[in-house]
Amino acid sequence: MSPHVPSYDTVNYGVRTSKQLERRIFLEVLHRLGRVGLFVSDYNYIGLGSVFYIDFMLFHRYLYIDRMECVENTDIPNRMSYNQPFPPPYLNVRMCDVSDMLQNLSRDQKYLVWLDYDTPLDAGKLEDIDGVISNVGIGSVLIVTVDAKTRLPKVKYGEKVSRADLESRYCAQLEKSIGKFVAGGVQPTHIYSQAHPRLSAEAVLSRIARSMASRPSLKFVQLFNYEYSDGATMLTVGGVVGEPNLRDRLQAEGVMKLPYINETSVPISITVPPITAREKSWVEQHVGIEVDKKDWPFELKTEYMDSCKRFYRHYPDFHDVLL
Repeated sequence: MSPHVPSYDTVNYGVRTSKQLERRIFLEVLHRLGRVGLFVSDYNYIGLGSVFYIDFMLFHRYLYIDRMECVENTDIPNRMSYNQPFPPPYLNVRMCDVSDMLQNLSRDQKYLVWLDYDTPLDAGKLEDIDGVISNVGIGSVLIVTVDAKTRLPKVKYGEKVSRADLESRYCAQLEKSIGKFVAGGVQPTHIYSQAHPRLSAEAVLSRIARSMASRPSLKFVQLFNYEYSDGATMLTVGGVVGEPNLRDRLQAEGVMKLPYINETSVPISITVPPITAREKSWVEQHVGIEVDKKDWPFELKTEYMDSCKRFYRHYPDFHDVLL
């Protein structure tokens, strides 16, 4: 099996349209948690920022979080130090596995933890989820992102293997790593591209539910369940470890009515198409207004238009600036 190539070596984290849209959704929803007394600016943020530190810059500047921990387990300490945007105590860089970092969590502290993996879900990541849920303070937020693209096993040079055999191997691998968190186990139908994000979401939510059983006086309020693609298909699930009445309080404050809150087990797509600045302006001017497709001033698939209107507030703008 070929070694995993870190995504920061192939992708600029700052210019991924759907990823940036996701971050902006987080900013709005996390701000709105303040309506029920959950002030995220007072939280400790733990994330996997790599050399770009995009999330840390956003959360420091727009959520006003002043205590942040960036975890990186690849051997690039000089790059991490050179690119670190803020000094301690605002941002501390930990060169270790995230599982080692999670051992230091305390139920006396509130955390925002984003386990933003760039690899598929496996047993180790499910253990990390348990480590967070079991050890964070009431009101803490957990977000988990994993690669949800179907990835059949590599074939050795000269090996003759049918696709059916590869699919069988892949199904067996998934069953071994996450099968006990999937109702009925991993089935052949799960490995197809359209079903894979839902499979990962089910396993993550099942792991969270089992971990919450050790804290019977609390409830996990799900806020996020998204799939998107800026190349690879990604899945994000997240929510709050809170008091039993937290969801009702969020509902009363209108948070649960936001169009990007997803409490179901089925991921919603937040993939948005690249559109021009003029097209984006037209979309914003017609939010909430029904316009017959024949009257649109430009060609766009209906599902793309629906997506642009749904997420118009957070659709990112990118500019090339010569300095």
